[in-house]
Amino acid sequence: MFMQNTIIWAIQNLSGEYLCWAIWYNVSIFIKYYQNLQIVKELSMKKFLVVPIMVLILISACGPAPVPVVSQNGIEVYTPTARAVNSGETTAAYMLVKNTGSESDILLTATCETASMVEVMNTHMEGDMMSMGEVEGIEIPAGASVELRSGSYHIMLMDLKENLAAGGTVSVTLVFEKAGAIVVEVPVTAP
Repeated sequence: MFMQNTIIWAIQNLSGEYLCWAIWYNVSIFIKYYQNLQIVKELSMKKFLVVPIMVLILISACGPAPVPVVSQNGIEVYTPTARAVNSGETTAAYMLVKNTGSESDILLTATCETASMVEVMNTHMEGDMMSMGEVEGIEIPAGASVELRSGSYHIMLMDLKENLAAGGTVSVTLVFEKAGAIVVEVPVTAP
């Protein structure tokens, strides 16, 4: 039961290589603990080798932990992206923001020299209608992540002064209450 609870906790709270190592550690403890039991002794060597082989397959499927694009003052930014659009149009910037600090922080606003207007927004349901509105800030709790994505929090870049072409980048400055201004080079992808 302990191993099952530990693996469930690891899946919910860890990612990438850390998750793989947590699972491997728990399976190795399981194997060591049950090696002396009569059930394992009665199993043929072929049957007993199935467990370690399955664990190796599971671990080989795990990739390295993602690397932040920006890491500054306890804030890490992962996988930023914006869609390509023409001058005068609007697009949104999406990313994962992680607070590695010991205190929560708030994303207050964002700026972008390429856009005439930038707003930190949230999409939400009002009855049967989906609507979008500017928010005063997005709290990023200590040790937690907030994903800025379509249908949720995002950074709206409005009335662009120039085309955003796929393969290029757009510079967006995130302004946090505690971490201050953090510049993120956001890759532009095809729509």
